[in-house]
Formats: sequence, structure tokens, C-alpha cells
Amino acid sequence: MAGVPRVSHATVINQSTLEPYFCNFGVGMPIEQRKVGLISDPLAQRIAADCANQALREVLAAPASPLPGLVCMQFRNTFHEVLNRAVTGASVTALCEKKTKPIRVDF
Repeated sequence: MAGVPRVSHATVINQSTLEPYFCNFGVGMPIEQRKVGLISDPLAQRIAADCANQALREVLAAPASPLPGLVCMQFRNTFHEVLNRAVTGASVTALCEKKTKPIRVDF
């Protein structure tokens, strides 16, 4: 089962100071799973988006810190846990390719 890296980054906005913080993360998704077979790009994207939304809800409900960098780290860790429960072997890392289109997420 080889992995396909899917990478992104988000801009976290400190709501007190309105300062941006760039939260980079990479999503690694296995190409195939025993239970579901091949995972297409659209399916991988939908699973990752659903898991990212769940992780974001969890982090926003109880942020570990008001500092964007620590919130970003908490988001990546939570996202990794949620995603890996959905697809065994999936991962979320701090790596991001420069050519990736940014996604804005306000915290």
C-alpha cells in the first residue's frame, strides 16, 4: 500500500490581533485499503475534508492556547487522530509543498 501525499496549508487568524499565522500541514493517504479497496482522489479528498472539519470543531471547542502556533499544532495532532481512525495508515504532518493552493481557516 503506497501512500499518496496530499498537501495543504491554512491561514490561522488570531481573532484578537487579526495577525495571520500560516499553518502548514500535509495529508498522506494510502492508495488502497483492505476494507474499501482503492481510494480515489475525490474520495480521499472528501474523507480528509470531513476529518479536518471534525478536528477543527474539536479544537475550537477547547483550544489549548490562544497562540496561533499552538492551536495549529493542536489542529494537526487532532486531525491526524481523526483521519487515522477513518483510514488506517493515513497521516497529517507539518510538511507542505509551496505550490499548494492556500486555504483560509479562521480561529
